[in-house]
Amino acid sequence: MSEKDKTKESWVVDREGYALAMRICVAQKWYVFPWSRFVYAEGNGDEIKAAFATHDVTLRGEGLWKLLDYIQNQKLVEIQASPRSEKFGASGGTAVYEIIVKSVDEK
Repeated sequence: MSEKDKTKESWVVDREGYALAMRICVAQKWYVFPWSRFVYAEGNGDEIKAAFATHDVTLRGEGLWKLLDYIQNQKLVEIQASPRSEKFGASGGTAVYEIIVKSVDEK
């Protein structure tokens, strides 16, 4: 198994160590958040909220429990929303349908 695996869930995980940062793609715009600036995360299988010192990130989808584990262990390297066509597929899988990134200054 390679050090960084692209999973079918549209995220990349570092399975052998800790990631230094998490990269997020929203509408063809990339954000990079260092894990050293991570504050906390909360959520369930349908929505996860992760707070960093400068931004709040909300992930919506289904089957996101595994993703919350990767965030807890700082192993998440990259994430982007699943292709639009997967939103209309069979439910019961794991997918991120929406990613919202807000600066803490926007509150």
